[in-house]
Amino acid sequence: MTEENVFPDILKNHMAPKNKLGYLVVRKGELNYVWEDEEDKVYTVDSNHPLVIYPERYHRVILTGAVEFKVEFYRYDDEIIVDKTALRPGENFIK
Repeated sequence: MTEENVFPDILKNHMAPKNKLGYLVVRKGELNYVWEDEEDKVYTVDSNHPLVIYPERYHRVILTGAVEFKVEFYRYDDEIIVDKTALRPGENFIK
């Protein structure tokens, strides 16, 4: 996608589906990205800094100029976690 043919819904508040991760990759230029639950933090995504989009978390893309980018989606199954009761230090820092 580019700034000229971007899907309009990407620029609105939306979320990735359950059990799918998005991977935002910028080929040329840069754009901004905001998690709706952290509106005071704006992430700049460029060719050196892709971004993982977590499922079921509201977000939006903000175009800042000429850009070429894509979003890849990857399905994962949370049932593959062998021991859901295992100790996972730092887990409470993850939102």
